[in-house]
Amino acid sequence: MDKMRNNLTITAGLAFCPSLLLANEGGKAGLPQLDTSWYSSQIFWLLLVFGLLYIVVGKIIAPKIGGVIESRQAKIDNDLARAEQLIKLAGDEKAKAMHEASHAQQRAKEEVEAALAKTNQAIAEKDMEHDQKLQAIWQENAQKLQKLSDNFAKARADSAQDLAGQLMAKITANSNNTGKGAFNG
Repeated sequence: MDKMRNNLTITAGLAFCPSLLLANEGGKAGLPQLDTSWYSSQIFWLLLVFGLLYIVVGKIIAPKIGGVIESRQAKIDNDLARAEQLIKLAGDEKAKAMHEASHAQQRAKEEVEAALAKTNQAIAEKDMEHDQKLQAIWQENAQKLQKLSDNFAKARADSAQDLAGQLMAKITANSNNTGKGAFNG
């Protein structure tokens, strides 16, 4: 495993730093990019590559990214404004619904009170009607009771008279038969 790792390290070093192999070729030692004879070409390519990179990024890529950022920000702003409008609209609708619910509740309360008053009135009328019927029945029964009482008193008086008459008749009949009074001995 260690041997394989060493081989990979050497291969990677040769692939990325070929100057290590070429350092001894011309009899010069070191890295070629540090050699002052190469500075002018390195500066030229540096300016050319970074100039082109600056132009491509500054004129093509950055405006596109800026446009995307601006359009996203505009969409976010529009969405936020629309959300605020919807929140306001929802608040208005909620207030309207609460107002309507309050009115509906008030109307329902009034209807319930009216129905309750009507029911109480009907109950009072029925109570009066029943009271009148009961009063009539009571008066009728009182009259019947008075008649019965009068009839009973008359019947009792008649019975008492009949009984007294019968007793008198017996007493007189006994006194006529015996010639003596009933209480005479």
